[in-house]
Formats: sequence, structure tokens, C-alpha cells
Amino acid sequence: MSNILLYAEVTKENYLHTVLFELAYKAQELSKKLNNADVSALLICKTGLAESFKEAFINSGFDTVYIAEDDSFADYSTELYAKAAVDIIKEINPDIMLIGATTQGRDLAPRISASLHTGLTADCTTLDIRSNTDMIQIRPAFGGNIMAQISITKSRPQFATVRYRVMDAAQKVESTKGEVIVCSVKEEMKQSPIEILKSE
Repeated sequence: MSNILLYAEVTKENYLHTVLFELAYKAQELSKKLNNADVSALLICKTGLAESFKEAFINSGFDTVYIAEDDSFADYSTELYAKAAVDIIKEINPDIMLIGATTQGRDLAPRISASLHTGLTADCTTLDIRSNTDMIQIRPAFGGNIMAQISITKSRPQFATVRYRVMDAAQKVESTKGEVIVCSVKEEMKQSPIEILKSE
């Protein structure tokens, strides 16, 4: 079965970025065209933070939430987050991955897609599915004068970043039973030559 995976971004204030719920709404639409594919979320955060988000995930209709928790993820790091994401994505093997086109998403998405040797379409405003399961990724080009239709046909997962506030947000889903899977954080995922001394 196909699997649609969404990246759940945590803000500096330790909240879920609301772009996730817009992605969830679109993913649920795409799921119907993929024979009700599972819609999952990937959360990378500091230890103990995920518990406060579980209800929001389940209420938004996610079938599965994959969580990588460790104190090394307390501050966003392109290298550490990408290593954790790539490790989990290789296990899940999703057909589609969507990331919000936020500052963090625009930084993280190309690192993940390059590591997995797959394509990435940035700043999409519309998404659709062809009958052969290829995702049509539509985004403005040439200063907005044309709308480019892009598809990734020869590799998986199909990656796209999606602009914030261009889609509706997912509505609360009653009586859902989403599964939460805590993923192991390997020691090499925590290693980086970069040390954050101060953040302002």
C-alpha cells in the first residue's frame, strides 16, 4: 500500500507549525486517489515534547506518527534532522513526502531528497495524482506568468515542499485510532561537527 508521509515541523516556541494541518488536508485528498493510502507524520523533537502533540496528530486523521526524540534535537540542525529523517524514511519507504515550504522546510527538504537520490519540487501551490500514482506538482514559474506541472516519474519518494496558507487545514476527525511509533535514535545520528554556541 502507498504511504504519504508529512514532516511535522516544531517551531522555536515548541509548537507544531500549522502548515502541517494544511498538508494533512491535502494528503487526505491524495490518499483517496491512491486507494486510501496511509497518511503518516514524521516528528523530530527534543525528549519529552512529543507527548503534548499526540492528540493533535490523532484528531487530524493521521494513521501513524513516527517520532524521533532526543535532546540532540532540541535546536534545529540541518545535518542532525536530515540524518534522522533519512533513516526513518528508508524504513517506511513512503511513495510521497510533503514538507511545508517554511524556512526550516526549505532548508531540510533538499538535504533529505538528495540523500535519497530522488527529485524535489519546491514551493508547490497545488498537488494532484495521475492514474499511475505519479504526483502532479504545480508551482508558479517565470515570475508567476505560468504554472509549471512537474512530476517525479523514476524515483520514490516523490518530494515536494508546499507553500504555507494556500490550502485548507484538516478538520478534526472523531473516533480515530492513530498509531504512534517511537523510532530509535542511533548514536551516529547525534554526531555533528557543528556546535551551536548561541541562538538569537
